[in-house]
This record gives sequence, C-alpha cells and structure tokens, in this order.
Amino acid sequence: MDPVYDPSGERLAVVQNTAGEEQLQAASAFIFDLKTGEKSLLANRVLNAFWSPKGDYLAVGKVDGVEILTTAGDPILRLPGHDFQSVVGWSRDGKYLLFKEFEQPEWVTELLETDSGKEKKIPGIPLGFDANGNLYFIGK
Repeated sequence: MDPVYDPSGERLAVVQNTAGEEQLQAASAFIFDLKTGEKSLLANRVLNAFWSPKGDYLAVGKVDGVEILTTAGDPILRLPGHDFQSVVGWSRDGKYLLFKEFEQPEWVTELLETDSGKEKKIPGIPLGFDANGNLYFIGK
C-alpha cells in the first residue's frame, strides 16, 4: 500500500509488511505524526487504509474483512463480508464508505452508511465522489 496522508497533511498512515507478499497476514498499519515523528500502531493484519474526510477515522482493509477504526485503533464498525480490495473510499461528508463488488455476472457499487451500517447496492462500477458529493459510476 502506498502511504496516505490524513486530510490535514499532519499524519501519514503506512502499511508495513516485513514478511513479504507470501505472508500478507503479517502486515501492520502505523500512523506517523509528521510534526513529532511519533509512530503508533493502528492495527495488525491490515493491507490498506483510507482516511475519513475529517481525519478522525480510517477504513482499513484487513485479511479477514474491512473495519472502520478510530485513529487509536479502536473498532467502530466491522465488515467481515467485504474484501480488502473492495474499498474505494469515503464520501466527502464521511457519511458513506464506497465499495466495488463483483456479484456474478456484474459489478455492483455499494454505499455503506458509516453510522448505521446499512448498505445500498447499485448495479455498476463506482468511479467515486466529486467535490459536490455526487456519486459517479458506470452502469447499465
């Protein structure tokens, strides 16, 4: 995973895996405070991370699903039915997490309400949100 800056540009989330690609479960996510140089463990078994728009949460793709965590690593919401590769990102207001899922025979855009965990599926491939909060996807 490429390192990702929080919205303020003051912290950096980094996934490190010293065991190599053949042992993905060994990867861990850390947050670096760029002002102080402090490094703190966010979570283990993490393969990617996405900052929320306010920088108060991270959506992390794990070996066994996706979780929304506080910056201290405390779980807010667990999504074991999602694959780490399915996370696309957050809505601009932080109310939704966007996923892409392949459900035979087509791609599906999935919006997850982060406060309730409710999901809404739309046929098509998600492209993301624009600056006004509009969702774009390629559909039928």
